[in-house]
Amino acid sequence: MINHNIISFKKFDVIFEQRPEGLEINMPLEIGSNNIDLTSKPFNIKGGSHYKIKIGYMTSEPITDLVCQIHTFKKSMPYGRDTQKVGDITANSNDLEFDFPKFGWEQASTQSSSMGDYTIKMYFKGNENQDLASFFYSFNVAPDWENALPIN
Repeated sequence: MINHNIISFKKFDVIFEQRPEGLEINMPLEIGSNNIDLTSKPFNIKGGSHYKIKIGYMTSEPITDLVCQIHTFKKSMPYGRDTQKVGDITANSNDLEFDFPKFGWEQASTQSSSMGDYTIKMYFKGNENQDLASFFYSFNVAPDWENALPIN
């Protein structure tokens, strides 16, 4: 069970190294929530492209040993897991960012078997492994930008 709003999310950005429609996707959030689910609003990625995720958040009290457990699902089947250590956070920090990956870029696979829909479930834990927040999002990997970009 998630502890009260020790962590509150403020923004969600997807940053691309190269992308014809601009280098950033900014997705609006309900500011102040510690349980975000954007899985009904997937974004698109071209296979082989480099990207990173930036999540803005704030804290209402100190957090010790903050970690993010990242679970990846492909078409609802478990696909991978990762843990990224964030560290200790001071009280009332209003302008924090979580970057994934922490260094460099994530790369979407170019293999045809890797094309399709993915869901990421991030669980933020700290203060002796307490559940503090969760952040879920989805994306689609396509073979080229023409198929990856949304049609308006």
